Amino acid sequence: VFTLPLVAFFGHGNQQKGFLGTIFVFSLISFLLIINTFVHVRERFANPEIAHQPLTTVLKMLKHNQPWIVMSIVILMYWLVTAIKNQTTIYYFKYTVGNENLVPLANSFTLAALIGVLLIIRITEVRSKKQTMLRGILMALVGQAVIAVGVYTKILWFLFGGVLINSIGNGIIIGLVSIMIADTIRYGASMGIQAEGILASTDDFGVNVGLGVGGLITAGLFHFSGYVANRTQNAATLTMINLNYVWIPLVIYVGMYFVLRLYDEGRIERAIEARK
Repeated sequence: VFTLPLVAFFGHGNQQKGFLGTIFVFSLISFLLIINTFVHVRERFANPEIAHQPLTTVLKMLKHNQPWIVMSIVILMYWLVTAIKNQTTIYYFKYTVGNENLVPLANSFTLAALIGVLLIIRITEVRSKKQTMLRGILMALVGQAVIAVGVYTKILWFLFGGVLINSIGNGIIIGLVSIMIADTIRYGASMGIQAEGILASTDDFGVNVGLGVGGLITAGLFHFSGYVANRTQNAATLTMINLNYVWIPLVIYVGMYFVLRLYDEGRIERAIEARK
């Protein structure tokens, strides 16, 4: 929503200068948020008897923490699909639609993710967290299918509607990640090991690896298709843009759904109940 307008504002026609200024602003905001988190976050629970375990013991616990393993894969897949689709958006509108000025409008519909986050409270009143996230993935999948219809019929409002539906689903997914990771931490504690640092870091790990691998996949596919920046693209590149924008995300959402079905929520509940 904000990137391209900021690039134009800082660059005045010079994209390199514009992106440099934009990245500086985003980096400054991120730095301030990190400092704010560091200053204000306090650990509310700590059990010295199960904290600070040897690394080998912690790794053994990770091996048997099935819910954490499943959530780690889901998080990685979420950021993988996010990277692939988001970075392809500008290429789709620039080279396929022929109007990159539509990118901020298309991205504005992603703000609907906030609706998904708010829906979590209502849905979890009648459904488990796992079932709620599964519904979020299905909604994101349906939205992605609508995007596909919009892409191949060239009906922009179909595409924008798909982005909106997809974003609501994504909001449910990402909104539940921290909550469900917290459950895996409690499950680890039920095994006698408090290792919230390592268990919680899976989110950051998933972000970095997912975004990195996603960028690598897109860049590699574009390279093999013969992509040349700021030129009329060949048929292979246009096909590759659609593959990245529509089909790869669709496949990843399907995979994410089936991976999450392996999440054993009952195991966590039984383990926590046994410690009471």
